[in-house]
Amino acid sequence: MRETATKPPGGIPRARLKTCDDVRRFLAATINRVNRGELDHQIGGRLAYMANILVATIRDSDFEQRLAALEGQGNGR
Repeated sequence: MRETATKPPGGIPRARLKTCDDVRRFLAATINRVNRGELDHQIGGRLAYMANILVATIRDSDFEQRLAALEGQGNGR
């Protein structure tokens, strides 16, 4: 995927979303921007929808990593 802009459309700053807490902060900032009228509510809604998918993906990935670690501990007995 090729990125051509330094900022996404609408002046939304790039965010590093690697943890659920990162996504929480991003959503809070997005909601505040919508409430202040700085961000169109439709764009805010789309970002929130994608953030929800990302949170589920992060949780699944974290769970898989923890499960693999536990399985590894069980194999070492």
